[in-house]
Amino acid sequence: MQKFILSFFIYTNFSLAQSITLGNDYSAFICDSGKIGVIGLNLGGRVTFSSFGELGVPKFVLGLSGISSISAGNERTFALNNEGFVYVWGQNYGCHGIGHDSSTTEIHQIPGLPKIKYIKSKDYNAFAIDSSNNLYAWGANGNGSLGIGNSSIQMSPVIVPGISNVAKIASSKEFTLALLTNGELMAWGENSYGQLGLGNYNSYLTPQFVQTLSGIMDIAVGESHSMALDSNGRVWTWGRNYLGQLGDTTFGFIEASPRLLSSLANISKIDASTNTSYAISSNGSVYSWGGDYSLLGHGQTSYVPIPTLIQSLANIVEIAVGWEHIVARSASSELYGWGATHFYELMDTTDSYWRSPRRVHFNCNEIAELKGFEGNQNEIVAYPNPCLNYFEIKLPEQNQFEKLDVFSLNGKHILTSYSSKVNFNLESGVYYVNVVMANSRNALRLVVVE
Repeated sequence: MQKFILSFFIYTNFSLAQSITLGNDYSAFICDSGKIGVIGLNLGGRVTFSSFGELGVPKFVLGLSGISSISAGNERTFALNNEGFVYVWGQNYGCHGIGHDSSTTEIHQIPGLPKIKYIKSKDYNAFAIDSSNNLYAWGANGNGSLGIGNSSIQMSPVIVPGISNVAKIASSKEFTLALLTNGELMAWGENSYGQLGLGNYNSYLTPQFVQTLSGIMDIAVGESHSMALDSNGRVWTWGRNYLGQLGDTTFGFIEASPRLLSSLANISKIDASTNTSYAISSNGSVYSWGGDYSLLGHGQTSYVPIPTLIQSLANIVEIAVGWEHIVARSASSELYGWGATHFYELMDTTDSYWRSPRRVHFNCNEIAELKGFEGNQNEIVAYPNPCLNYFEIKLPEQNQFEKLDVFSLNGKHILTSYSSKVNFNLESGVYYVNVVMANSRNALRLVVVE
């Protein structure tokens, strides 16, 4: 027989994440406290905990505070604090910028950088912009994607020559776009599909001006296509149109020069995944198009070559793009996710893929701290059976039980139950039990004593 001592914390607000970045099967977010929360697959210590595996409940990254910006490369995360220092953790492969290629779960401050105001990581490259708008780069440098005149791996930050007044970077594994403070655009790296927008298919190891564009406000790149947003709210696309990611039905076509996507207007932000493109309008509507159908958010399993409104989203101000999952944030900091859910990167594994947006609750409460009972006892009650190894969840009639999940304190998923009467066979210890209801989400903590 097991004795259950129940300790509850009923969450009332889950959507306090102020900024989100998505890596390969994991998510990271900044809370309004300046701390970083992480959830998802922890291979290589990408979320800094030594217990590798699935992290099914959000955890704070210990040792960091005052964080203003985060950016995830496939298997590593970079964080910028309010003082201009840059930190990194996760799989290294020489991409951390710390002078070697050893991977640990420790957080490292990147040496050799001045005070930084902007960071960007994608795949195996990383970039930083200092207070004078100089650009620094480090990482794998595939096909010269760092713009430093060669294609050799760069394990420490170096300043990128031939470019100044940099405002923003958009980078894939093998090519990079840079937006300058005056609205001009530069590009370098692999160019087999014309993704540099230079009117040719030649690759370049150093930054080159994209002569046909000016007045640019935002940029984005996929695996082999590029996008730019001008000051008039118009979207330009170029590169490979393998699956309709350029926004028309010329499948297989490649375009070496930017062309206007006339079906969109009044756009305020853009982004891109591998073969999919996204645009946020000035009124907060979201459009998507391309070939990664699980990432389109339209609920279908076919390509969408024309910009199409995601009907269930409104008032969106930001989109974060991961390898196989997407998160959109509203003006009121509500979060909506779609795409892969294999490793709790969207805090649920009910289905392998969400093909339409669902509400995501990246919780910024102090979830690592065990608390006593809080809240109104009438809202959620558990009845331990003194004779058997189960307890039963009782909810008010207006709250319909959906499921509960049990996690270890390290976030490892232990079991899921779709019945409110739960059988346990657990070792002594402390566990998270997360109860999901039809109209809200509540979490309780359970101490099991033999």
